[in-house]
Amino acid sequence: MNDHVVCAVEPTDERHLVWDVAHRVANSMDSRVHVINAVEPMTHYYANLDFAPLVECTADWHSATLSTAYS
Repeated sequence: MNDHVVCAVEPTDERHLVWDVAHRVANSMDSRVHVINAVEPMTHYYANLDFAPLVECTADWHSATLSTAYS
């Protein structure tokens, strides 16, 4: 068991079909399946919103966390 199968699924009705195929491939290769939850970017659904403040807040939080961790 050296190979790994990565299965990216979206929260849709077809996710079970994708998982079944990945699982069959992994079984045929005597491998393990690693699942990734794939989601649409928020800007896809909220195209008219400005995400700059959210990004700035996240960057500030990340910077503060790193400063705290290394001080």
